[in-house]
Amino acid sequence: MKKLYLICMILSVSVLFSSCHKEDKLSPQIEIEPQYVLPHGTNATALDNAIYDFYQTYNTYVVYDYPEKEYKWVWTSPLSLTIYPVEEENLPTYGSGLMDLIDEKWLSLYPEDFLREALPYQILLTQGNSTNDTSYVTANKVNYMAVGMKMDKWNALDTDPNIKLMFQRQVMTIFATSYYSKIPHSSEYEAINAADYGQIIPNSGTKETTRNIAMYTLGLFYRKTTMGPTVDEDFGACTAFIATNSWTRINYVFNTFPATKTKALFMIRHCRDVLGWDIVQMQNDNFPDDKMDPIN
Repeated sequence: MKKLYLICMILSVSVLFSSCHKEDKLSPQIEIEPQYVLPHGTNATALDNAIYDFYQTYNTYVVYDYPEKEYKWVWTSPLSLTIYPVEEENLPTYGSGLMDLIDEKWLSLYPEDFLREALPYQILLTQGNSTNDTSYVTANKVNYMAVGMKMDKWNALDTDPNIKLMFQRQVMTIFATSYYSKIPHSSEYEAINAADYGQIIPNSGTKETTRNIAMYTLGLFYRKTTMGPTVDEDFGACTAFIATNSWTRINYVFNTFPATKTKALFMIRHCRDVLGWDIVQMQNDNFPDDKMDPIN
């Protein structure tokens, strides 16, 4: 009986080791293929080489030809608007020019190591979207930011300085929804009117100024027509408000709505001392004849 028991144990152990050995052989080594193959080198276009260099630097794809499914799906419901990819005939001039604009009005504002961590998975180059002529940026938080404008706006870029300012304003505002969870936060900034985030902003009239007044009174910078902004939306809008407005405009809002001044000063100091971003210098670069003074 003992012999039989011993033989059964030996057989069981043999099967166990045999199974483990076979399992190792059956487990494949999975190699994840990159989503996009990025052409580069002497046979590639200048735009493709710029996109390749961008990926090597920031580990973010820049895509100009993509199916609808790349941007339509979001966590809550399908995106209602349509984003227009760059038409092939516009790639050499508009596509390359848009990369330069992204560098000038977006990437140059932030440290490179921060961008490597904070940029979304992909940037979709567009020729605008189906909403209106002044919407330059659409985002799905970490997954993508769709960046671009309709051709009539692009053709007026050199004659209308407001187009670049609007572009930068939207980029800075929406980019914050991608990076805000990755940075140290300012408790002083978030404490101001924190209870008012998410409340309904009064809208007693049809003019935008009415909604602006309701928003600024609460110390908010990001305007929504019904519910108030999230903290990341408002932080991005606050940085953009300082960087893309003249001192005359900023000073007027500060003096009229004191909560905005208190909040913006906390943001400016936090960005400078903790994050290493000089928001005031961004404003000075945009408005050399109407500068905001440095903040102590």
